[in-house]
Amino acid sequence: MGYSYVVDSVLSTSAMLLETKDMINEWAANDHLGVDMETATTLAIAKKFGKNAIGLLNLSDHLIAGDTLYAYTKEREAIESETDEKI
Repeated sequence: MGYSYVVDSVLSTSAMLLETKDMINEWAANDHLGVDMETATTLAIAKKFGKNAIGLLNLSDHLIAGDTLYAYTKEREAIESETDEKI
């Protein structure tokens, strides 16, 4: 099984769960593909200490659609069941 990836702009903010629909739409309009809370801090600390750093992010929520990885779905139930069987 292969994994796909993209390289693009991500907005890093400390406003966890405080974003409004208008803020999200503005971020999308400014071509940010995602939002996270840690990457900017990680990169700033690495720069301060002269170290290389990279951000690897995974998708968990779709802010515009309101979908979340943590929502219960039949598909998630099937994946969890298959994983449990393999464990």
